[in-house]
Amino acid sequence: MHGHSTAERRARWLPSVDKALRTKTGQALARRFGHEPTVKAIREVLGTARRDGEGDITPDAVALGAEAVLEAADAPRLKPVFNLTGTALHT
Repeated sequence: MHGHSTAERRARWLPSVDKALRTKTGQALARRFGHEPTVKAIREVLGTARRDGEGDITPDAVALGAEAVLEAADAPRLKPVFNLTGTALHT
């Protein structure tokens, strides 16, 4: 096409933030995590898809990707630590 890269052409096929937000998953995410964090996660998924040159992504797929982003951000930050102070060292 007229000087547009393949990624730029494919980016035009990505759904809007609003379409992803209006899916059942998008609505559930907005209720659980809040509107702004959900919109931010949807934009992150769309940005990744645009950067990677992906096209033909459904609004549902974008919402599911946003769910993964939000779940990862909501995961506990603490990791289990083993207390090994009682371990005897034999040399």
